[in-house]
Amino acid sequence: MDLLKNRVYPVIFSFGAVYLLSAVIVYLSLAPVEVKPPGGVYFFDKVLHSFCYFFLSFIVVNSSLRSAKPRPVIFAFCYAFSLGAFLEICQFFVAWRDFEIGDILANIIGSGIGSLITVYRKG
Repeated sequence: MDLLKNRVYPVIFSFGAVYLLSAVIVYLSLAPVEVKPPGGVYFFDKVLHSFCYFFLSFIVVNSSLRSAKPRPVIFAFCYAFSLGAFLEICQFFVAWRDFEIGDILANIIGSGIGSLITVYRKG
């Protein structure tokens, strides 16, 4: 257990993991989509947005705790929310993607839950 706690957790919750996940989210958000999903998949898209930003903010909180940043929950939420909002604005200017307010709301929900779950986990 000490090996896992001392060697694996710092790698998983390092800022390298944050930047890697951020890069994956940027790519997935701006890459052309060849096939638009049918109308019934609309809800799944929002769940996917929430999950990605939940995971991102959760990793940012845990990385911030290791680096002694002040107010890691607020920092994580602001980072994830800013990235999501920026990418949605970029999608407005890209011909092959669509700007959607629903995506921003899903990003906010995922970021908020991912940031706050660490507070409840720590007790």
